[in-house]
Amino acid sequence: MKWWKCVPVKSWRRFLKAKFELLPVHVKVASELKAYMSGEEWAANLNLATRFGSVKEGERVIWQFWDKGEENAPPIVRRCLQSVCEFGGYRQVVLNDENFCEFVNLPECIVEKYKNGTISKAHFSDILRVALLCIYGGVWLDATVFLSAHPCEFEREFFVPQRSSVRPKDYMRWVKFSEGYFSWEREFGVKMSSSVMVCDVKSGEIFRESFNVLARYWAAESSLKHYFLFQIAFNELLKKECFGAFVLSEGDTEMHELQFVAKGKFDAALWEAIRQKSSFHKLTYFKNLKNGSFVSVVLGL
Repeated sequence: MKWWKCVPVKSWRRFLKAKFELLPVHVKVASELKAYMSGEEWAANLNLATRFGSVKEGERVIWQFWDKGEENAPPIVRRCLQSVCEFGGYRQVVLNDENFCEFVNLPECIVEKYKNGTISKAHFSDILRVALLCIYGGVWLDATVFLSAHPCEFEREFFVPQRSSVRPKDYMRWVKFSEGYFSWEREFGVKMSSSVMVCDVKSGEIFRESFNVLARYWAAESSLKHYFLFQIAFNELLKKECFGAFVLSEGDTEMHELQFVAKGKFDAALWEAIRQKSSFHKLTYFKNLKNGSFVSVVLGL
């Protein structure tokens, strides 16, 4: 039995788990990923899509993905997609299993591994997002991101939310919420959110190399080393001298505030405070939400 499991305070147990159990795994995975940081240039054929001309040069697109299609998505996902239509400000393209090939030419081995279940939907979307941003630039939003206004971040040349370098005063609150994602330890490999990513074509080189790493990995592997494989790989790429100019935007707790209080009782003043901090809100596919819950009221479910 791991000694920290005997600690009586739950938040401290989670903090110690992140430090002594999860962090060493991140270090190990990061080391193993070095084998895929160079090699075949898988991104070379990405733009050989059958409808590459369907996106005009210079057009900024908001890319999203739901495997079974928007019409078959659960209510919370449909409401999130609708909010992007309302506040996104750009053309919205919701990809699914049937139409993604119209916009990007992914390697057959990756598509086959996705179809047979070797690559999960979540990890296929990691590959898809970096491929699209590499080719077209624009905005990637997870299908479970809710917009409460138009985000000014969408106008930037490059935007990826990253963990703040300075640990916030309420950091234990976030560790308790998700010790597998939130940690301010220096060697912790999950430091960025891939739910909201923005770039223009000129800034797409880091996404091109991210695609190469993921493609090399899945061409060789048939199992996942870590759920946050992409985030750990991205963190390692940023250490390269050639990507030193890519400065990520510090702070990824604000975008999770709504998710933090989602199942609680609605509080109008608290919702206004959350909206002031961020206009994009990462949610998840909640099951069995109660009537009157915070997120149900906000989304009008």
